[in-house]
Amino acid sequence: QLIDFKELLSQYDIDCYLMRGNHDNPNLWQDRGIAELLETSRFKLLEDVDTIEWRGKRILTVGGATSVDRTCVRFDEEHCWPDTEGIAADVLTQVKKLMSKLMKKGGGFDVLLTHTGDLSDVPVINPFTESYASTDENLLNDLTKERKLIRQLRVLSGVEHHYFGHFHRSWTKEEFGIQMRCLSISEMQQM
Repeated sequence: QLIDFKELLSQYDIDCYLMRGNHDNPNLWQDRGIAELLETSRFKLLEDVDTIEWRGKRILTVGGATSVDRTCVRFDEEHCWPDTEGIAADVLTQVKKLMSKLMKKGGGFDVLLTHTGDLSDVPVINPFTESYASTDENLLNDLTKERKLIRQLRVLSGVEHHYFGHFHRSWTKEEFGIQMRCLSISEMQQM
């Protein structure tokens, strides 16, 4: 039996927020006209840099990520956006503006929610990434920049918790007082 998604959200009193990942068409998120066609009072496409207030927590969300297979010949090649799939280039500037507004209201963010993260136990240069770097000369540099950007976002946002899922495995670590959690596919985490 097919159930209408909007009806399901309403029936169970669920609010759903959808963050852009690395293989998601950026146009759906960046073209607010398209987004408004899809959005309801219970379902929202988060902009690449966005905020949510949920259960008394202020959450900073940052969508996008670099795909290691972004320049490969793929069966779904029309569904890959190598030039625009990554984190927004001006993300730090956008977050600084958001932080400035929040500080005036007396506080910062509690949680950073991103699509990608920084698995410090997995070096950027490894056999997996090197196999793709042979056809993508900028890949290793872009992955290194992205990890640095994620670390800067954690510090800048002043969060206590950072959740991400790009690497599809369960992983937890604390660094500089920030609890980091990578969620595997469909893994739920209580906030």
